[in-house]
Amino acid sequence: MTVPDFKHISLDSSYFLIILHILYSIYDRSKAEMAKFEHFLGFE
Repeated sequence: MTVPDFKHISLDSSYFLIILHILYSIYDRSKAEMAKFEHFLGFE
């Protein structure tokens, strides 16, 4: 088993966390918009 390069892993995980945060904020905003839209259509 090879020893992983920790600098490379931490860089990748920080990029991953940034991307995840951006995607989650977009998802959260669209979820709120969809809830308003569904309420407007009478799905509530």
